[in-house]
Amino acid sequence: MFKKTLSSTFIYIMFFTSTYGQLSKDDTAILSKAFRQITSQEQIVYIDTVNATGSVPTRLKEIFQKDKLTDKNSKNSITLTKSEQEYLLSQLGQRIIWNDNLFNNGKRICSDSMWSFLKKLNTERVGTINQAAIDKDTLTIKKLQQLKNYPFVFTFAKPIYIRNNTVCLISFGAMCGGDCGQTETSFYKKENDQWTKWIVVTGGIF
Repeated sequence: MFKKTLSSTFIYIMFFTSTYGQLSKDDTAILSKAFRQITSQEQIVYIDTVNATGSVPTRLKEIFQKDKLTDKNSKNSITLTKSEQEYLLSQLGQRIIWNDNLFNNGKRICSDSMWSFLKKLNTERVGTINQAAIDKDTLTIKKLQQLKNYPFVFTFAKPIYIRNNTVCLISFGAMCGGDCGQTETSFYKKENDQWTKWIVVTGGIF
């Protein structure tokens, strides 16, 4: 059930309505920080197009209709006003065609080629592991078997800001294979001119 929820959330992140293309300096800073917590790859690879279904998944609707959202680990919480709830839900429905070079050393790929792109990199990774096994190179095997060293492709919504741009909501998916990936929807907070993860709303590894 949990895996099914995560998978459906990921699929949702790939489907929005309206068109943007650029990221602001804050957008880039927040997303880069979030992605670096998942992957050790130097290059951030992301799909070019986020299409639209015209609706927000039931789970996210239910979450953002709550007045108070609490991170189950940190216990940080935010109480949303009615207008904030409506605004967040309205923005979680955008169709985005991303431009190239959104990130330093970033790589944009066609959404249709994501699975073949991941298959190729995973085949290379497995080949390297097999060769390391022959060479009895346990350090390389251990390194490449760590999730952060898997190849990842990201898909993400445009960050949404509230409270005079001091609080930001991000929602993204990171795929590392057909049945491998993770999602996250979380609030970041700006303090002392720095963005830090504040409240994880939903997400996990599948």
